[in-house]
Amino acid sequence: MKITNEALESACDDLGMLEYFPKEARVSVKLLLAKICPHTEALHWLTNTLVNHIGKWPGPAEVRGLLCTRYDAADGIDQWCSLPGFTAEENYQRHLEQHKQLKAGGITDDMRKLLAPAKQKRLM
Repeated sequence: MKITNEALESACDDLGMLEYFPKEARVSVKLLLAKICPHTEALHWLTNTLVNHIGKWPGPAEVRGLLCTRYDAADGIDQWCSLPGFTAEENYQRHLEQHKQLKAGGITDDMRKLLAPAKQKRLM
């Protein structure tokens, strides 16, 4: 689904709560989000994650990197994320724990929630 201008405006309004958000570059942030987010769901996830888990504007490279931890960027440019809780090492550790749970023959509801995003990224 194509991302609407209203969705991008709403995302920028939400991101305005972040410490160090570049209010003077709001149009550039809106263009960045339009360029990298493959669909509205990805835009909402990215915005919510930045607001609820990061709290500070990390800059455009880290915004792209954060998106790439869960979705493929719409413009095809991949980026690593160095934000705490979202690094490649931490993602690998979470997947390794999921694998151990599956190997042991048990999977909890929490594990199902963790597995769902990985499946979404490949399907979209």
